[in-house]
Amino acid sequence: MKHKSVERNLAKYLAGELSPPEKAKIESHLQICTECERKLDEIFEFEKSLQSLFIPHRAPQTLAQEILSKIEKKEVLFEPLPKGHTTIVVASTNHTWFQKFWKRLHYVFFLLILLGFILFWIYPLFFSLSSLKKGKKTTSKSFTSLNKNSLRKKKVLSPSPFSKEKETKRVSNKSKIWNQYEKNLNKALDFCYGWKKNEK
Repeated sequence: MKHKSVERNLAKYLAGELSPPEKAKIESHLQICTECERKLDEIFEFEKSLQSLFIPHRAPQTLAQEILSKIEKKEVLFEPLPKGHTTIVVASTNHTWFQKFWKRLHYVFFLLILLGFILFWIYPLFFSLSSLKKGKKTTSKSFTSLNKNSLRKKKVLSPSPFSKEKETKRVSNKSKIWNQYEKNLNKALDFCYGWKKNEK
């Protein structure tokens, strides 16, 4: 064996990883070469010093008690497996405040979405009924814009016979709008129920 290949395999030789023919060749070379024998001694001392760094330590006796006290709040379930093996499943029974907060937040989001849908369907109905005047949408004036002079100039008159006709027209317009919304709602319900029937 060559000198360089022996130097490369000295660590394997100490670890016992070489085949018997290679081991015999290295041993015969070590009897002849003092330099390789010196390197083998250095490697041996180095490995010995490394092993002294990693002294096995025993765990303190209180460690088991500390671990058990931390597991007290958890529930341990045993599930049998084939061939007599068992596995341990640890399920936590205590929830953190963060988990409780997110659980409650889901309910809040659900209620907000539900409220949004309700307002989406109902708000246009009330808005159109309250702002209808003579078949046109009007903008409402705030009471603060009216001043005392404008109220003094207007005379309060007795109701005219034409005001009843206006009231009946207003009521009939509102009833037409209600009827239209009712038709649209019935169409939507028919569509939904028909879809459910086709699904079955």
